[in-house]
Amino acid sequence: MPFNTGDNPLRHFANQALILFEPAVPFFINGLASGAAFTTGLAATQFLGIACRVSCASPVLGPSMGIVGVGVASAMGGQAALHCQHHFKTGRHPLSLAPQAAFLRKDLLLDACMGIILYKMMGGRYRNVMPSDLFKRGALARGSLPAPGKRYASENFRDELRILMRRDGCHHCGKKQGRTVGDHIPPNKQVWGSSKDLTSQVQELMGTSRRKPLRTKPPGTSKNSLWLRVQRWLGFHPILPQRYYPQCTSCSNKQSQAVKMDKRTLVVHMAGPRPWHYAGVLVGMRYFHAPVSAGALLTNDLHSIRQSLQPDSWDDEDRRRRRR
Repeated sequence: MPFNTGDNPLRHFANQALILFEPAVPFFINGLASGAAFTTGLAATQFLGIACRVSCASPVLGPSMGIVGVGVASAMGGQAALHCQHHFKTGRHPLSLAPQAAFLRKDLLLDACMGIILYKMMGGRYRNVMPSDLFKRGALARGSLPAPGKRYASENFRDELRILMRRDGCHHCGKKQGRTVGDHIPPNKQVWGSSKDLTSQVQELMGTSRRKPLRTKPPGTSKNSLWLRVQRWLGFHPILPQRYYPQCTSCSNKQSQAVKMDKRTLVVHMAGPRPWHYAGVLVGMRYFHAPVSAGALLTNDLHSIRQSLQPDSWDDEDRRRRRR
């Protein structure tokens, strides 16, 4: 029941807002908890991939670990929502839920399967859950431009790459701020050899270089196009003509050191929210009940907030008006 606000419009608005949004509070808390748990699970999958030396470009293991990571993250999101619902029902601490009631095998498997299916239906790719390999296309690679040889990107190319950088971020880590670098994929050293080969540099500068990339035909143009598509889905990426991808300076410096030392380096990517990142939230909504009952469980907390907004003097003033 609304409390007496007197002539103060601000407190009247606060009172009405509390009444209006009271049933929606548990809904948002449930979604935030399941989304945070799902994101934590995906981040843990990346660090596990770094420890196991498995990236988004790894054949077979990349998409396989990505599927497992999405399933585990979805189960974590469901458990977070279940514990929140336990708090709304009983008023007890969320972690006070007994393990026998929380970690049910059928619920864990159902949450994992739902998350895997929803993640794919919403446009996600399982391999892109894994960290990026600085020698390969990054997990966040979207748009790219054809690279004319091993020369650095011209001003026109850099303008286009800046647009891609602002839209998609660095194709390795997802960073959108800072200077944009045109990243050759595959790297120049893998396609053209060492940069210390002065003869090849002079020939390329004069336009007489006969050295070409290892493969010039994209997959799907030969008689075995179906097999090449299967290879690409499994992660066996054939060496394609070089392309420019937007890259930040931090990943560019790490890549330079990795190429010089011929050492495979993996980096973690943290992109902004994508549609498939809400798969864990949808899994958590499975445990959410009617907002009426959930809102009633928060009455005690909201009642204390209302009391803090209402000064004690208002009760005295109300009594004086009644006496008159």
